[in-house]
Parts: sequence; structure tokens; C-alpha cells
Amino acid sequence: MTPDPLLILRDVNYNLRAALDRFHPQSAANSVATPEELSALTADLLRAGECMQNLGTTNSTSRPLPSAAAKTLQQEMATYRSNLETLQASLPDIHARLLAEKARLQTAEKHIASASAWAQANGKAL
Repeated sequence: MTPDPLLILRDVNYNLRAALDRFHPQSAANSVATPEELSALTADLLRAGECMQNLGTTNSTSRPLPSAAAKTLQQEMATYRSNLETLQASLPDIHARLLAEKARLQTAEKHIASASAWAQANGKAL
């Protein structure tokens, strides 16, 4: 049995909205996206894409949805589109924060290497 597209889109929209809220610059939880979060986001986007493709192929071969269900599905699809547009607008900021975090980590790594070299040189002198 094919999974319910409405449930899939609702789940994806919930997860996407939560991710957008976490990654928003003014958010209290404003943080750099972790690899796990980005993987989960990618998986959700792929799942929604597959769902949308299946809707396109099954709607032409199956009987139409009742009008209330079709309207609800259309609303969920509109929400998904809006979330995608928000994500697209947020990507440059997310990218910039990831680059800043990368630079911070590289600086910290250099500092640790310098401190380690200093400690080794001074340890031998003592």
C-alpha cells in the first residue's frame, strides 16, 4: 500500500518548519546546522519529492480524491512550497554561518597545534 501523501507532506512540513526555526538568525536556538540535521533535512526533501512525483503519476491513473481531501492536500502542498521558498532564501545565511564556523574551527586547530608545539619544546628544555 502506498503511504498517504497527506501524512508524508505534513510530517515533512513539520520537520522543515522546525529546521527553519532553528536555523533562523534571530532564533534563540540559532546554531550552525549539524551534519545530522542536514542529512535529515535532505532525507525529508527527497521523501517529499518522491511523494510529489507519485502524486503526479497516480492522480492520472486513479480515481480523484474527494474534494475535502483534495483541498487539504492542496493546502499542505502550498505550505510545502512556502517552506521550500523560505529554505531557499535562508540558504545563503546558513552557508555563511557554516563557513564562519569552519574558519573558527580552523583557527582553533591552529591554536591547539601551536600550543602543543610550544609545550613539547618547553617540556624538552625543562
